[in-house]
Amino acid sequence: MRYLGILICFLLFFAVGSPVATAAVETLIFENFEDDAVGSKPPKNEGQPGTWQPGCEILVEATKPSEPSNLRCGRYQNRDSTNSYHMNGYLKSSRKITAVGEKVHAEIDLRFANGLIAFGIATDATATSPTVQAETALIFLQFQHATNSLNKHLLARDSNNAFADLGIKFYEKNNPFPEGQSWNKIVIDYIVGDSTAKLSLNGEEPVSVPLRNPGGPVDGFFFIDADHNPSTITWYSFDNLLLTSEPADP
Repeated sequence: MRYLGILICFLLFFAVGSPVATAAVETLIFENFEDDAVGSKPPKNEGQPGTWQPGCEILVEATKPSEPSNLRCGRYQNRDSTNSYHMNGYLKSSRKITAVGEKVHAEIDLRFANGLIAFGIATDATATSPTVQAETALIFLQFQHATNSLNKHLLARDSNNAFADLGIKFYEKNNPFPEGQSWNKIVIDYIVGDSTAKLSLNGEEPVSVPLRNPGGPVDGFFFIDADHNPSTITWYSFDNLLLTSEPADP
């Protein structure tokens, strides 16, 4: 009987006292540009999940001129004073997230400089065309520089290709960063199959984001120029790209 009591206590420990297993988080993209040389293109992202697609012309640069060259980020720039470029970038996740209910978490550090920028989450990162991404993206975000950009908010294209004003503003030259901050932190959470996502900018309360293709899968990031015939320099930088997934709730 004594041994039976010990056995019962042992079984009760594992039934009641043992920790409950938690769903595993899978990292599908991680890109911080640290393994690439400043001035090189395209980035390689070797040894990390996430693959830049053929034709990518994103430039690797020092995060700020005043920072050491071992701190790197990606830069989109469509032209300088003499040349035009096609610097679109499409970063594909290590697998496409398709299961309804699967939870997606994305992070982007972004610094806006000039022009009319567009970026977001792709349903197909192999579609290496700004025109196609404008039609097939899951989340299509856009921001335009203007002299009155204090009144300009981050926009999102909805399923009717109409622009929704998200009511939130980037820090940029007309809306200066707080002291000690030099990047806008964008955090997006989405559940596959949903009609909207949640976006938090710089730690503020999340806002609802309409989707270009509601309920769609997730396949990576895209960084493009929103103007197909730009008349001004479009220039923005990004860093610490992260995309993770978590299984659907049971």
